[in-house]
Amino acid sequence: MSAPGAGSRSLPAPAERRAQKLDLVAGLSLLFALGLSLLVLIAGWGLGVDAFRRIVPGLPAMVPGTALGVALLATAGLLAAWPRREARLGAGLCGVLAVLLCLSGLASALADTAPDGDLMSMATSLGLLLAAAGDLARQRPKLAAGIATAGLLLVLLALEGYLLNVQTFLSLRLFTGLSLMTTACLFLLFLAQLLAGARRNWIAVLLAEGRGSRMARRILGLAVVVPMLLAWLGLIATEAGLVDPDMRLGSLAILLALVATLVVLRSAQVQNAEQDLEQETTTRLRQVLNGLDTAVIVFEGPRLLANQRAAELAAGHADARAWLEEAAFHNLRDRAPLTAAERPLARLRPAGPDPVMFLGWMDREGNEHALQIRSELVARDAEREPLHILSVSDATEGWVLRENLARSERLDAIAQMSGGVAHEIGNILGVIRLSADTGALKGPDPALRHHLDTIRRACERGADLTGRLLTLSRDSGAAAAITDMGRALSDTVSLASHAIPAAIRFEAQLPGAPMPVACSEADLQTAALNLLLNARNALEEAATPSGAITLSLRAEGAEAVLEVRDNGPGMSASVLDHARDPFFTTRRDKGGTGLGLAMIAGVAERCAGRFELESQPGQGTLARLRLPLQSRVVEAAEETGEVPDLGGLSVLIVEDDPQLMSLLSDSLKFLGADTRTRDRADAALEALKAGHYDLLITDIGLKGDMDGFALAEAARAIDMQIPVLYMTAYADLLAAEKRSVPGLILRKPVSLSTIVNGVRLTLHR
Repeated sequence: MSAPGAGSRSLPAPAERRAQKLDLVAGLSLLFALGLSLLVLIAGWGLGVDAFRRIVPGLPAMVPGTALGVALLATAGLLAAWPRREARLGAGLCGVLAVLLCLSGLASALADTAPDGDLMSMATSLGLLLAAAGDLARQRPKLAAGIATAGLLLVLLALEGYLLNVQTFLSLRLFTGLSLMTTACLFLLFLAQLLAGARRNWIAVLLAEGRGSRMARRILGLAVVVPMLLAWLGLIATEAGLVDPDMRLGSLAILLALVATLVVLRSAQVQNAEQDLEQETTTRLRQVLNGLDTAVIVFEGPRLLANQRAAELAAGHADARAWLEEAAFHNLRDRAPLTAAERPLARLRPAGPDPVMFLGWMDREGNEHALQIRSELVARDAEREPLHILSVSDATEGWVLRENLARSERLDAIAQMSGGVAHEIGNILGVIRLSADTGALKGPDPALRHHLDTIRRACERGADLTGRLLTLSRDSGAAAAITDMGRALSDTVSLASHAIPAAIRFEAQLPGAPMPVACSEADLQTAALNLLLNARNALEEAATPSGAITLSLRAEGAEAVLEVRDNGPGMSASVLDHARDPFFTTRRDKGGTGLGLAMIAGVAERCAGRFELESQPGQGTLARLRLPLQSRVVEAAEETGEVPDLGGLSVLIVEDDPQLMSLLSDSLKFLGADTRTRDRADAALEALKAGHYDLLITDIGLKGDMDGFALAEAARAIDMQIPVLYMTAYADLLAAEKRSVPGLILRKPVSLSTIVNGVRLTLHR
């Protein structure tokens, strides 16, 4: 017999309170059955009180074997409620003894032998065996409930027989000898079994809080009593002659059909109401989810619920599930497509390895998105599948910020290294420039001079490059030089023509007249080259047939207008809005940095101009740079070819680059100066102590503990009148305020003419 409360599980609080009451009723039922069986044994058979054996004279008696079997089974049920091992062993022993008694009684019933005409009926033996089987199956609640329910049906059939026609009922072989007391005890045993397992059998439906459970609690009693009452009333009507037996059966059939119809209709009504409620709940849930910016996809077995944001993501696919299965997701790190095992439904399945993942996705307009997909499993009751919820958030902004931060950190590192790199490049270019300058002074041959001038112009471009490298990631506050925009762009057009494939038609329209603007030549050339290469990339990657790029420069009012137009795929509105943002790019997987257009916008801002973009999908792109026109162009000074004379000048040169130091010394000696060289500050101080010098030329960034500024200060302590001329490749030292000894600061790489002019200014010659 199942113990009260055995195999219990957690229920909502109201249902749990009802289950606890049923546990109490189950225990009381077992005690009552035990009491009745003992009363029959002691008072009925021990003391000979026939009323305790038969209840009503003339009815079958509850035989001692039956009473003893009921007592054993009731005791087994009560002992099973105790957690001690001895109690369980006792319960098992009682069950075994009860089964043996049942088998003995069943054998007697089949042999039709019993004292005084009383015997254990076949129905009694079957009922006790069912009760024992239900007790053994208590660890399997559904099986135990099925056995107990079958036993109750047997008991109800016996009660109906006693109610309608006792003599006819007892004449049936199955029920011959079944006493009313036995029927009551069996009812108590089976009722205790059902109530003890109420948390896990069909009784749980009656305990629940749902509307259907409330209705079942109200009508269950009527469903049991009304049919029996109708059958009894039909029998009375037949005995009174009001209806004949055939009409009674027909009436009962009609009533049963009516009851069945009402049950079917009520069941349909309940199911319709549940469906309407479910649809209303789903609609409200979808309305709530539609208000979220996050895409939410809910899987309930084969069913799928997705909000509006999820439907937007899945546009072009059958549904959100198909989007997750078919969309071209990729890895954000290297843009490689995801494998089958890396796709969201594989990695985020209910038993998958990851609760959250980041991936890339290209929308239908070609914009890249960084998506965060989070998985959550919501467990429900045992009868319903758990909900698998995926939330998809667009984490593009955060991802771009993280990418930009990483790139900014790398740029900071480059900026920190750029000074040293530019210093070394400046020294190398200085050697080349001084060699070219000296050679130009020595070599009067025009052809040789042409080649040397080319070298000198290359050094000037290199000097500009090192200057830009030194100011990397810093805004320059210096005023821009006046540059002829047409002349600056002519070199860019020549360079770009070699980088644009022959399949793309390239046309440049540059004016013949000067077009002066307040912008450096390097910035103009870099901006134009970026625009041309962007147009080339767009045409190549879209495989545009008959691709064409046009560069034009014209004066428009008080502005110089540079336009670069292509007939490529163009840009969507969302891409156009962010095209000038730093680090924004649609070509990250092809090496794009997102800095080109941002740099051009920065040039326009520094030069008091404007940078404009016009584009539509399929209509190409027009980039326009507007800069204010200036009144004049500063022409480059032409060298006269006259050899300067520095005769009689004594110069101490301090430079840690041996090649530059040697070449600078040779160049000044060629011009008549008397030079001495040192590569360290301490050696230079020793030279100053040993002799007099008219000029100290020193690099600022010297190796060792003393830089050029400190050297100048120490030199003044030895010779208070010695003039100082500084050289450096560091842009931030050109206007250094920490030097205590004044003097010109020349920017490396420096030309020989610049050095000579600096010497003359320093010595007032």
